[in-house]
Amino acid sequence: MRHLAFAVIAFTSGCASIGTPRDPLCAEIVRFANATDAGTQRRVELCTDWGDRCADAPTSSSRIVFSSASCTAGGYEPGDRLCQYLVGHTQREFPSNNFSSALACLAPYSPERYGDYEWEHAAVRSSQMRGLNEGVSVGVEFARGSEQDAPTLRIDAKAELRSFPFDVVRTRLGKDVVSVTGVGDCSATPALPILKDAAFATTYPNGAFVVCDAKVAGDRATATILQYLFNVARNTVLAAGRIDMKLAKRGPSWRVSEWRKTAIDLAH
Repeated sequence: MRHLAFAVIAFTSGCASIGTPRDPLCAEIVRFANATDAGTQRRVELCTDWGDRCADAPTSSSRIVFSSASCTAGGYEPGDRLCQYLVGHTQREFPSNNFSSALACLAPYSPERYGDYEWEHAAVRSSQMRGLNEGVSVGVEFARGSEQDAPTLRIDAKAELRSFPFDVVRTRLGKDVVSVTGVGDCSATPALPILKDAAFATTYPNGAFVVCDAKVAGDRATATILQYLFNVARNTVLAAGRIDMKLAKRGPSWRVSEWRKTAIDLAH
């Protein structure tokens, strides 16, 4: 058997994986990964070994412990669930088998093709795992351990922070719209410099639109659009309308799935 000290392998794809995994371990990993918020990364770490080196708590010296396992997720609920599954279904005496099982989920990686290697430290990342949301990738890392350190299997999920499809908003609002501005929280819109422009009425005759509270999760997106108009009677810029929208991604393109308009009474 050949020895491999370290390997890093990555598989990425621009498309969301289709279907759901049939293997229970793969399904648990996908559930954990798809719960990851955009722009964040989450990780669980599984420790398995002979003896009590991976026990959650010290064991009595009079008690013989053949093997032990523990898992940490930093208090992250989806990670705790994955940990619970891993501890209940792991091969404690043969940690490398757990690594191989996790690798089998990361299509198109096939652990059998590398069966003549004894892994010391390896890391694999893939976004092609069946059932993963678009923009989500899963990493599996294994360290065989030593006399000082127990073997560890790390499974992490990373979700890309993708931008909101403002171009779809502009197209839906129409060609006469001069300004579509983005802001984080809707409560922050009154502070926008554009709304304090002395020439607002002339520059933006059809008003200015502000996209706020925008969120993207997988192939779904939501946002609120506030329309601001110049109020002649009050000689100031006021919110005149609100649009609550939902978008769905089909293939490479975003489409508006819901567009609800509400007028705002300028008298209040």
